[in-house]
Parts: sequence; C-alpha cells; structure tokens
Amino acid sequence: MMRVFYTLGLGLLIASCTDSANQGRIISVLNDRTEYDFVIQPNSKMILPLFQLKDDPWQQLLFRYGELNDLEHNSRHEVSLEAEVALFGNEFKRRAKVKRFQKNVVTILDQTSDSTNYQNSTIWEPLVKELLILQRDTTQRVILYVFSDLRENASWFSTYRYSDIQLLENNSKAVELLFLEKAQEIIPSAYIEVIVVYQPQTLEQDQSFKQMSHLYREVFNELGITISFVANLKDSGYGT
Repeated sequence: MMRVFYTLGLGLLIASCTDSANQGRIISVLNDRTEYDFVIQPNSKMILPLFQLKDDPWQQLLFRYGELNDLEHNSRHEVSLEAEVALFGNEFKRRAKVKRFQKNVVTILDQTSDSTNYQNSTIWEPLVKELLILQRDTTQRVILYVFSDLRENASWFSTYRYSDIQLLENNSKAVELLFLEKAQEIIPSAYIEVIVVYQPQTLEQDQSFKQMSHLYREVFNELGITISFVANLKDSGYGT
C-alpha cells in the first residue's frame, strides 16, 4: 500500500512540474501608427491583463511589439519571462520577476512614437515576417494582435491606387494570389491565432475594411491559420 501511495504521489509531482513547465503565453502586437484617428490603439492597461498573470504567475511569457508604417523592415521590441515550477520556486523572487516583466511591457507599449513621416502603411510583408518568427514555437499558444485598418500600401498592391482597388473589387482571387505569393514560407499552425482590431468611423472606412477583412479571411484560410476581426479586445474574448 505504501508503494502505491509513493507511486501516486511521485506521479502527481511529475505531472505538476511538467504542467508548469509547459504552460506559456506568447503575445505579439503590430500597431499601425500612420493613422491618428484610430479609435482603438494598444496600451499597457489593455495588453497586460491578456497574460493572465493573476491566474498563473509561474508560466512562461513572451511579449513582442512592432509598429507598421511605410517601411517593409521595422524594428521589434521583445521581453520575456521564463517559466518556473511553483512547488520549487521562491514566491517573493517570482513576484519581483513578474513585476519587472510588466514594467518592461509598459515601457514598450506606452512609449511615444513619431509617425508623422509615414503617411500610409505597408502591412502584409511585416505581418508575414512576424508570423515566420512566431511559428518557430510549435508547442505554445500564440496570439498576434494587429491594430490596423489593413489598408495596404506596397509597391505590388495598394488600396490607395485606383487600378488595384478595381482589381480587388472585380477579381479578388488575383489579389489573394498576390498576398499568398509573399507568404510562401508560412506553414499551417493550430497554435497561432491572428486578431485584427479596428473600429471604422465612417461608411467609407467600413466598406474598405470589409473588403480587406474578406481578403484576409480567404488568404488565412489558405495559410491554415485562424484569424478574426474585432472592434475591441473585449469582443475577442481575451480582454479584461
């Protein structure tokens, strides 16, 4: 009987350690800073609760942030926190590490950025590059928040160019193939979810966003990655 209890206790201990080590949350934010009239823009009060640190302060965390502008190559900020096993960890030291992680996230999100030189955004290629980085992790859940109206302004396709708008309206499949051509290295993933956050203010903005969100749905369906579109984070089911 003692051997049974010992085996059971050892099994529970191993399971506890394994679960703590495997739990993790990766959140990435791409923020379109070329428009000053966006209703919803990310900030620390909005993003920090998504890590659910009150529920599990011992989990592994990774936060990435980048801005979208008229450049294809944009800098990224990253801050991480390694997982620890609560059973063997020091709660006081862990709280200090969590506080440091939160402070770094606040610094990244709430810093001011001058985007006055960037009139329109290149969105798709920076988004693809971010997905290529995020898909390296094949075991943890990853959520990529894209705060943007999705209005593309690249050399190969632009919603600010009349001929491209006509192509999107009359032959959306051709535009879809253009986007997929830029994303050939992306692999299907059940762990990654993309959430686009945008709230139109005019009928024109609403119409444009409907066109682009439909295009993105078709493209991501081909890529094998989940995507959704919300007006705020509470609608996504991951907000506070």
